[in-house]
Amino acid sequence: MNDLKFAFRQLLKNPGFTAVAVITLALGIGANTAIFSVLNTVLLRPLPYRDPSHLVWVSNYLPNLKDTIVATPDYIAWRNQSHSFSDLAAYDEDDFNLTGSGYPERIHAGIATASLFSVLGVQPELGRAFRKEENIPGSAPVVILSHACWQKHFASDRSVIGQSVKLNGTAFEIVGVMPAAFLFPTEGTKPELLVPLSLPEHFDLATQSIQIIRVIGHLRPGVTTAQVKAELSTIDAGYPPAMKAMGQGSEIRIIGLQEKLVGKTRPMLMVLLGAVVFLLLIACFNTANLQLARATARGSELAVRAALGAGGYRLCRQLLSESVLVSLFGAGTGVLLAMWTIYAQNQIHPPGLPQFVHVNLDYRVLGFTLAVAVITGILSGLAPGIFAYRSDVNETLKEGAQSHTEPRGLQLVRKSLVVSEVSLAVVLLIGSGLLIRSFVGLLYVDPGFDPHRLLTVRIALSEAKYPDAVKQRAFFETLTQKLGALPGVTDASAASDLPLTGFRTRGSWIVFEGRPIPPHGMRPMVPIASATSNYFHIIAARLIAGRYFDATDTPNSLRVVLVNQAFCRRFFPNEDPLRKRIQLGGGDDWRTIVGIVGDVRHMGVQTDPEPEVITPFQQESRSQMFVVLRTAVDPSDLTLAVRQTVLALDKEQPTFDAATMEERLAESLATQRWNMWLLAAFAGTALALAAAGIYGVISYFVIQRTHEIGVRMALGATAQSVLTLVLRQGSLMVVLGGVIGIGVSFAMTRFVAGMIYGIRVTDLFTYLSVSVLLAVVALLACYIPAWRVTRIDPMVALRYE
Repeated sequence: MNDLKFAFRQLLKNPGFTAVAVITLALGIGANTAIFSVLNTVLLRPLPYRDPSHLVWVSNYLPNLKDTIVATPDYIAWRNQSHSFSDLAAYDEDDFNLTGSGYPERIHAGIATASLFSVLGVQPELGRAFRKEENIPGSAPVVILSHACWQKHFASDRSVIGQSVKLNGTAFEIVGVMPAAFLFPTEGTKPELLVPLSLPEHFDLATQSIQIIRVIGHLRPGVTTAQVKAELSTIDAGYPPAMKAMGQGSEIRIIGLQEKLVGKTRPMLMVLLGAVVFLLLIACFNTANLQLARATARGSELAVRAALGAGGYRLCRQLLSESVLVSLFGAGTGVLLAMWTIYAQNQIHPPGLPQFVHVNLDYRVLGFTLAVAVITGILSGLAPGIFAYRSDVNETLKEGAQSHTEPRGLQLVRKSLVVSEVSLAVVLLIGSGLLIRSFVGLLYVDPGFDPHRLLTVRIALSEAKYPDAVKQRAFFETLTQKLGALPGVTDASAASDLPLTGFRTRGSWIVFEGRPIPPHGMRPMVPIASATSNYFHIIAARLIAGRYFDATDTPNSLRVVLVNQAFCRRFFPNEDPLRKRIQLGGGDDWRTIVGIVGDVRHMGVQTDPEPEVITPFQQESRSQMFVVLRTAVDPSDLTLAVRQTVLALDKEQPTFDAATMEERLAESLATQRWNMWLLAAFAGTALALAAAGIYGVISYFVIQRTHEIGVRMALGATAQSVLTLVLRQGSLMVVLGGVIGIGVSFAMTRFVAGMIYGIRVTDLFTYLSVSVLLAVVALLACYIPAWRVTRIDPMVALRYE
């Protein structure tokens, strides 16, 4: 306690040193606390379910599709025959048109079996969960509200149970309300409703359609994932030949539910955690240099204490106490900084994190911060403590308080700390430079169309109200005609799949005329889009060969399709695909390829285009389409007019997901932009701290050798030679630190390889740019104290002690 009291008085006595040290450590500790709190929430904190460690995600990997899926026959067979699970649940997600309560609204819903509640160990806050019989096709429609939906649409009315809500034109009875803390097991948007998933007790391949679903199970105690895989593989082996052919080459995969929901964020979070650890080390080295300079200045004081009986251990402990106290103050300030950062993060919700993540500080994070503060205090106080422990009392007292010089070994330690700072800063700068280069490259990637002055709005027709192709075509034809006549609109069209959204409405097996038909499981599968005849004109997509759709492509005319360049490269690498015929989905209709369009990037500019088939909307209508408008004015100004036009056609039809195409382009790059700016901020802070470290060491070098410099100048040394002398000291540290940093970067940049696009992790331009930037900043940091000393009068320097 006496050590801490004395340390506190020493810090008050030197407010400048204290403020600089506390702020420096606050930056490093605060950044670590903020990033660790995100990592703790996403990766370490268990999911809010019963026995979360026993929950697993069950799927089938199909090598032909390079994807994991589960079809309804799989789930039904596993549910009826497996003994590895205490319970097994299937679910999916969908959107519904909510009507009958003000303006029509598109609302996101979860579709689940009754077993989902028992698997997760959750129950509604009001009412009841689904009953098993409500999953049987043809049962009465029921719905469970999320807590947010209950508050938004029903004003938290506790008598809501038994009331009805109209979804897609059908009345659903409200049977429950979920608690506010309930987390639906999804990586995307939180559902506002839960409705039963209709599944038969037994699957008949001859009469039932196949639906793609998601499956999670609760493992029985003592059951391993290897045992589950073996059992489910045995069940799959008993499928009828037709189903075996469809799943040929499939592989059962079992992973933890938490890994499935948040595992994709692990690489990004680990890179950011590594960055802030580097930042903390730089702050620690900087503070250690400050502590060393202060310990040198207090050399006589420490020598007097030693002469009065204080041992080396006692002096070392005193300096470590001061260092740890400074670190604790820095940690306190850092926690305040982290709290502000976490609040901003929860408001912004950075892209790349799961939608359900809400970050907060808990005992684990605060314990981590305290441990970091203590370790940082010990590390930054270790060098001055060793200096005090090993200092020669007699020599120090002989030299006197004002003329005490720093031992050569201590000078080497200070310079080594600066070299370490520079090398760590270089690693961060190169990492952020690679992300910046990658992001700039993405800005220049051709998306395959002109995104300027395009407004897009999504519309999903109720299949109860628009059950057939005739009504669906009539609605969208009338709508696009009316929208095309709006002031400021030059043309209007519709398409089922929109570029840059990652949204695909349909995929299908494909068969080529004149080629052998492979087994079901080996047939290639491609996305199938539908578009009106003027769609490609409006988005300004390139026509490579053939023609676009036109007015002659009617429901009764020859069935035609367009394909993209990626389709041609994969399926017709050495021949002309025009006038070739294909079948989609095993149907009997042959479709003729009449045109080839340029590749349009649907999954984002960072993802290469995939093979795609486009059918004319007149021949293959969809109930869900994107309306696309080319405008002569700001597209966002027309959103309300589009909504009013839709309501004039159908007062119960909602519009949703309205955005300009430029906004969608920016959104597709949001994760890359966020990662880039975050790592760049850390790298910029690291560079500033490293520059401060260089400046501090050179300033101290100048102060110590002011008398010597005065002698040099009195004997005829020019300002240029003095400047060169000082700059040489800083240059050696910077060059050595830069070389080490570049070498470390070659080994470590592979960790950001998955976050960059279009360049290599050894990109020469990035390394050269970082080297130039470091040289300029370091030169400035060295030049300022060097320039100051050349301005000193030699007589003043000669009298300096």
